[in-house]
Amino acid sequence: MSHAIRMDDLDAEIAIAAKDDDAAQAEAAAARVRATECEKRAELTRLRLETLRRAADLRPVRPDSYRFKAESAGGNRGRQPGAISKEWRAILTAMAARHPSGADDAEIAEIAREMGLPNVRPKDARDRMANYEGHHYVEPSSKGWRVTPHALAKFGSGQEDETETADAA
Repeated sequence: MSHAIRMDDLDAEIAIAAKDDDAAQAEAAAARVRATECEKRAELTRLRLETLRRAADLRPVRPDSYRFKAESAGGNRGRQPGAISKEWRAILTAMAARHPSGADDAEIAEIAREMGLPNVRPKDARDRMANYEGHHYVEPSSKGWRVTPHALAKFGSGQEDETETADAA
């Protein structure tokens, strides 16, 4: 009979352990469901954030921005980006005509002096060309700086075909 009592105690322990196991399994399953739901919410939040950032990149300039104020004010706000003087337009045109495959800094300074800018040094010409490169008016070449077809078209020199032909040769 004492042996039967021990078996009853063992059966009771098994029953308790089985209940605990069932509860732990249910809790784990619920935790997995919550984790999946959290991951879905996080993914939706990330997609929303990404969409909002893309929309912000595509929005027009806000009316209270500096650029809008400068454009609408109409007053003298300095030169527009890419605007160059008539002298430097003439220098670029002369560069394209005389040196279609490119002119070095000294040659550009010489042309500038001929065009009425006596104080232009080769370093000044190099700095100016580096700036014009950012506006796609010139590009580096093996001989120095070459005037681009973009600049020739913009400044209406009529030299586009000669420059392209000279470079193709």
